[in-house]
Amino acid sequence: MILKDNWVKIAKEKQLPAEINPNLFHKKGALAAARMGDNVNPEKKSSGSQFYFVQGRKLSLQQLTQMENRINQKDKNYQQTENNFHFSDTAKKVYQEIGGTPFLDNGYTVFGEVIQGIEVIDKICSVKTARGDRPITAVTILSARIIK
Repeated sequence: MILKDNWVKIAKEKQLPAEINPNLFHKKGALAAARMGDNVNPEKKSSGSQFYFVQGRKLSLQQLTQMENRINQKDKNYQQTENNFHFSDTAKKVYQEIGGTPFLDNGYTVFGEVIQGIEVIDKICSVKTARGDRPITAVTILSARIIK
């Protein structure tokens, strides 16, 4: 992907500090903040205006272990220790039973989740898309309710 310098500047100006919480992970239905890649955003700052819902898929324990290893090896100073990134037991169970996108954990801010109407995510993900995986016809959220 090639971006014009002014687009990168605008995107950087509307960023929020990363708030990565190991208790909030990329299970199906999670709501997370998009961000620019590590090469231009090593602090993993979140977009102030873009977000995504997680659909993902179910994974085996073996697949999750392989993802933990890949996540840890992204760290330039990687050394195998007990302090490395590991999925919690809860996350492992959820990823096996419900699914999600665990490879995004420890890299993006998850700030919410769909607790009712999760089937809508599958409907959104089934629309036809163009280049960049953008929907050909805009998908509009007509209503949402925030529960604290």
